[in-house]
Amino acid sequence: MPRPLLAGHGNDRTVLFYGHLDKQPEMSGWRAGLGPWQPVLIDGRLYGRGAADDGYAIYSALSAIAALDVTGVPRPHCVGLIETCEESGSFDLPAYLDHLAPRLGQVGLLIGLDSGCGDYERLWMTTSLRGMLGGVLRVDVLREGVHSGNASGIVPSSFRILRTLLDRVDDSRTGKLRDPVYQVPIPADRIEEAHTVGAVLGDRIWQQFPWVRHADDPASEESDARAPSLPTWSRRS
Repeated sequence: MPRPLLAGHGNDRTVLFYGHLDKQPEMSGWRAGLGPWQPVLIDGRLYGRGAADDGYAIYSALSAIAALDVTGVPRPHCVGLIETCEESGSFDLPAYLDHLAPRLGQVGLLIGLDSGCGDYERLWMTTSLRGMLGGVLRVDVLREGVHSGNASGIVPSSFRILRTLLDRVDDSRTGKLRDPVYQVPIPADRIEEAHTVGAVLGDRIWQQFPWVRHADDPASEESDARAPSLPTWSRRS
């Protein structure tokens, strides 16, 4: 979206807005009166499948640009990239980036509109998010399957071997990575930001999740009067 140049803000560097239109499966657990296939407006907010992830992206980008233009605030050239494969791994995104490179120009700022916010009272910016290192770990003990009645107590459990190998990487009790190569110092400003976010959100940080409760737990699912039960831990091999 080019516009007349203002106050030295040229079009030589681009602001790129990113988002995606594909959705996660609709799943279950919708609140009464809401559902994936019935968009509902409540207090000016839209509820429906994918409204938060990531249907808001294109509307937020256009609204922000329009607000700048209406108020006469100078801005550079802005472009949007909205993909439809993010939830499947964005495997075709690199090809589109190469194809659209001339139109994207020299990107000076990338705004990824695909994150969450703590509340609607302030503007939130994600400074860090989860990381992931993918790989395949396979444990072979026997050349072919055998009857467990014969093998039990003689053939070692492949799962137990797998668990031992994984315990070399991280402590299964705490989740802390063991090798110092994975340990990096946390910048002081990030720690300060985390304390600030905690002070703003309070118990909402953990109350937002649908914790499993034991059958004898007197607290109802809607009650926030007590800490949640610990969720069941599992590891997939």
